[in-house]
Amino acid sequence: MRKKTRLTRSSKQPAFSLLEACLAVLVTAITISLSGDLLSMLKSFEKQEQPVNQLALSYLQLDRFLKKGSDRVYVDLKNSDEDKVRIVKEAKGKVDKNYLLTTANHRNELVLSGGTGKGNMRLLRIWSASFEAQDGLVKISITEPNKNYSKLYLKLDKAPKDYEQVKSKEETKDQKNEQKSDDGKSSEPAKDASKAASG
Repeated sequence: MRKKTRLTRSSKQPAFSLLEACLAVLVTAITISLSGDLLSMLKSFEKQEQPVNQLALSYLQLDRFLKKGSDRVYVDLKNSDEDKVRIVKEAKGKVDKNYLLTTANHRNELVLSGGTGKGNMRLLRIWSASFEAQDGLVKISITEPNKNYSKLYLKLDKAPKDYEQVKSKEETKDQKNEQKSDDGKSSEPAKDASKAASG
């Protein structure tokens, strides 16, 4: 018996046509190019130093300094105005310290100075600044050198209730001392005149 041989036509088509092969090479080249650009951009971004937000840094520096080792930090409202804010720092067993938050160097620096005027803590380079003091809060309106406008809110403690009474007592003592010294000076010429008249 003879085996029958059957001829079958191949139903498979070529895997890639020339056009598809060119398209695949083009897509691969574009992907490699974009990946290389992305990698170089990331490397350059890492090398760049990001500018520190000086405003936030100054706020943190001031806040930490005032609150470190203190029981109470509050605003002296009577000695504060739009050009300066006087801040009192209390600590148990220590003398109260007074600080002045103001501008210096032709109003181009925000500084915190000791109450005696000795030594300044430079906080920030600015274009200008104004202050608003409330009990428990200091508002600082700042124009930065690049003309950006910012506001800082420094939250402090409320002034003690006896603070106003102590202040008023100190003021009345000062006024009495001034009056006594003025009275003493004015009475001396009168005594000299009476001696001259009797002599």
